[in-house]
Amino acid sequence: MFAIRLATTNIVVFAVAILASCGKKEEPKTAAPTTAAAAQSAPAASPPATTSHTSPANAQAPTQTAAAAQAQPPAAPAPEVFPGQCCSVVPNPTMKGRLGRLVVTYPEGTDAGARIDVSKGEKPATSGYGNQAFELLPGSYTVVISGKRVDNVTVQSGNDTKVKVGVLRVTAPGGTRMDLLDKDTKTPLTSAYGNKQFGLPIGTVLVQIAGQSEAVTIQDGKITDF
Repeated sequence: MFAIRLATTNIVVFAVAILASCGKKEEPKTAAPTTAAAAQSAPAASPPATTSHTSPANAQAPTQTAAAAQAQPPAAPAPEVFPGQCCSVVPNPTMKGRLGRLVVTYPEGTDAGARIDVSKGEKPATSGYGNQAFELLPGSYTVVISGKRVDNVTVQSGNDTKVKVGVLRVTAPGGTRMDLLDKDTKTPLTSAYGNKQFGLPIGTVLVQIAGQSEAVTIQDGKITDF
């Protein structure tokens, strides 16, 4: 009877041991899917790389800058020499009352007997040759020296308005004819033969000899040799 009980107890213990071992072997089977799911979800959770998206934009920046530089309009050409500076106005303490003076003075040592015509609007005001100081009522005048026109010359009471002039000195044989043209290459100014000194307002004129022409610049108070 005792032997039967002992055998029965051993069978029960053996069965329990088998069940325990079976329970331990089943734990990895339930944990494995969880581990695999975590491994699969890890790549999806990682942030996407951004460097590949910003590099192309940065690479295009120099190209866009160069294109913008090419699209800009070219710089405007340099304006005509001495723009809006035909004259200087200085007080004259010796002058009283309403009148002012229009002064034309060539460089010292020159013999420029150029003709000077002064008009107000379409009406002639006065004229002369060489160095001159015309007393005039205040206002805006047109001055023509050796055929070259200067507009909007302002005369003010008690002031000297000095027209900026220079001399073009041409050296040529006596039988050589020379013609002066305005900067538009079409408007004739004056002409002469051989050696000649031309009194002119500042700016650009063309000297034409035997059908050929060359531009020269007249500067204030200076002699330009040709």
